[in-house]
Amino acid sequence: MRSRLAYALAVLSLSAPIFAASPAPELTQAFFAGHRQKFAAKLPEGAIAIVRTAPETSVETSPDPYRQDSDFWYLTGFSEADGVALIRPGAPEGQRYVLFVAPKDLAKEQWTGWRAGVDGAKKDFGAEQSYSAEEFWKKLPELALGAKALYYSDGDDSGFRDKLLQAWNAGNANATAPRPIAEAGPIVHQQRLIKDATEIALLRRAAELSIGVARAFAAQAKSVERIVFCLYDDAALAAFERAFAEG
Repeated sequence: MRSRLAYALAVLSLSAPIFAASPAPELTQAFFAGHRQKFAAKLPEGAIAIVRTAPETSVETSPDPYRQDSDFWYLTGFSEADGVALIRPGAPEGQRYVLFVAPKDLAKEQWTGWRAGVDGAKKDFGAEQSYSAEEFWKKLPELALGAKALYYSDGDDSGFRDKLLQAWNAGNANATAPRPIAEAGPIVHQQRLIKDATEIALLRRAAELSIGVARAFAAQAKSVERIVFCLYDDAALAAFERAFAEG
């Protein structure tokens, strides 16, 4: 059945009409930096934000390719797993955007794919400071020193969230109440509702591609019907193969 399906889809793809869509807009560092600046401006004075990537997946945990947490990608443009972004609006210039990422490892990258690494986090993703992801918990007390409130997004990583909340409250041993903390999601989600020109262009291109695919397959409706029939009928498959070979 799998080989029949592969053959049928190959035939359909070759016979489908070609359609055009608008060119994809370039997503620059300035595009994501603009998102961070708007987000930082909405934080209370003295607050910091910590945003986590989506948990890493594998063939054992998910049949789908890894997909970055939408909020993390919106603020950073970084698509790898095992990362943390720290945004500190009140820090000195050049220390306000910190990225913790998986370090370069050529042996592991044969299986995980290319990694930006610590240097790439600065060069390619605009981080003002960058460290290995393994250093996050060690660096957190220093980087969060003096912060009055924490806004966080855990990327659906409950283990990271629990450890972060514990570390945040442990930062002031003399406190008589929990330190101020809130989810960053509501701020980011409200911001994402308002699209800029680049985002509108991305939405327009996505719509054009979806419409193009739908029209292409609608034009091939008869072929689809025959292909489905061929998947379950040996004689029909043989006849279809001969017809396709003969053009």
